Amino acid sequence: FPSHDINEDLGKKLKNKYPLIFPENFWFECNDGWYVLLDTTCHKIQTYIDDHAPKVEQVEATQIKEKFGALRFYHNGGDDFVDKMIMEAEHASSAICEICGEPGKLINIRSWICCRCPAHQT
Repeated sequence: FPSHDINEDLGKKLKNKYPLIFPENFWFECNDGWYVLLDTTCHKIQTYIDDHAPKVEQVEATQIKEKFGALRFYHNGGDDFVDKMIMEAEHASSAICEICGEPGKLINIRSWICCRCPAHQT
């Protein structure tokens, strides 16, 4: 089955843009199609934290992966509002092709639940 690791350059971009969220040795366990979703979500999270520090603890990602065709964003820090932003991103991911970022739907490929657009359903 295809790899679930984001392109190394896209991973570096996210780590460089959000160094407080992603530790240096962080590894993304999802495909490139969710890059924009992750970038947008991390921007919202970091902006919110910057605006509410020190009241809201800095978010640090502990794992980002695909599970059952949707994004999972595990982290330390934040608050209920951050948790809501992450839940919204996880929900949105189930309608975004994990390969290319186009609109997709949850399907079963060889007993794996995946979110794919029509072009990536095989």
